[in-house]
Amino acid sequence: MKIAIIGSGAREHSIYEKLSRHIDPKQIFALPGNGGILNSVSIDITYPEEVKKYCLRNRIGMVIVGPEEPLVNGMADVFAETSIMVIGPTKNSAQLESSKSFAKRFMKELGIPTPDYREFTLLEDAMPQINALNGNLVLKYDGLAGGKGVYVCSSVEDVEEAYAELKKRYGEEFTFLIEKRLKGEELSLIGVTDGDTIKLFPPCKDYKKLNDGDSGPNTGGMGAYLPLKISDDVMKQIESDIVVPTMRGIKEKGLGYKGFLYFGIIITEKGPRLLEYNVRLGDPETQVLLSSMKTNLLTLLESCFNGTLKEQNVEFEDKYTTALVIASGGYPFAFRTGFEITGLNQISDDVAILHSGTQKKGKNQLLTTSGRVFTLVAKGETLEESRQKVYQAAKKIHFKKITYRKDIGGIN
Repeated sequence: MKIAIIGSGAREHSIYEKLSRHIDPKQIFALPGNGGILNSVSIDITYPEEVKKYCLRNRIGMVIVGPEEPLVNGMADVFAETSIMVIGPTKNSAQLESSKSFAKRFMKELGIPTPDYREFTLLEDAMPQINALNGNLVLKYDGLAGGKGVYVCSSVEDVEEAYAELKKRYGEEFTFLIEKRLKGEELSLIGVTDGDTIKLFPPCKDYKKLNDGDSGPNTGGMGAYLPLKISDDVMKQIESDIVVPTMRGIKEKGLGYKGFLYFGIIITEKGPRLLEYNVRLGDPETQVLLSSMKTNLLTLLESCFNGTLKEQNVEFEDKYTTALVIASGGYPFAFRTGFEITGLNQISDDVAILHSGTQKKGKNQLLTTSGRVFTLVAKGETLEESRQKVYQAAKKIHFKKITYRKDIGGIN
């Protein structure tokens, strides 16, 4: 069977590499892909109908949608009348990620524990709530923002600066949420579902902030690691209070769903609280999860369509895995591209190089094309061993204005 992976990041490269362990890589295509994926096809994925035409013309049997934007644009919907299996929810279901207010109402209706919040469209209307919380809150843009629409604030001034940034991007009036700020350890929990059953992967930690010490602006993710030391009691509470009611809501509300579901969770003194949903694999969480997964990914995804997901046993290696994102200076804001990349051939085979913002030029050149350029992934018997491998590899990569965090795996 031929497979099309939608997207161009390290997440999609990771999916490609994982599938390549079990099937002929020549049967796997990435749309549009990047400089590290063999069968990359230049196509504009913002137009679902064009993707559909390509897939029908090339007899694609399964489409795996990586990023959120194509799902929000209805990528899964356009394949509804075809026999092609689509890993990703419908446009309606994708609102669990594309609209923070939709997701919050969904959580509240199902009794899922989540921070208190209120919706606003103008800062002046929100000021009484902001002042009541002394600015110690989380401001969230309601729509998609590429991982850059959430601001953790400590003062009224922080809130005003965050609002000003959003105003520059989205104009004079837009919907945003003011959410009570909670203290605790955050984790990413991802599973695959057929709309009835969900099979959870091990929880992992994602580093969203740009700079060391978890400072600076939010990004799409600067690194990740697994496993996390989460007690069995806490995991049982997450499943009973968050995962089970979520699946019940998906069924009750008729949200057609075959694909990945992401839970962003914070563990507080009062127990786990759900911060957000994503309707796809996280990035860079995917890079550590799929590098560690022992189960055949294609078999797992096919089981979402043939009714056997409940019978699947999803297994992972008993090792630590660390992912480090290599980025362009200036990310997540203004940054330059087109810089030549060198040093990849000096990296040892036990470190995976997953491309995200690269493009081949001629036979021998590789250039930067986006803010996040690579994810380096390595395994070890200890967290420190896996960390050291990726950092030693990072020192061998060179391009103008290269940047990365120095503390991935070092903050708990």
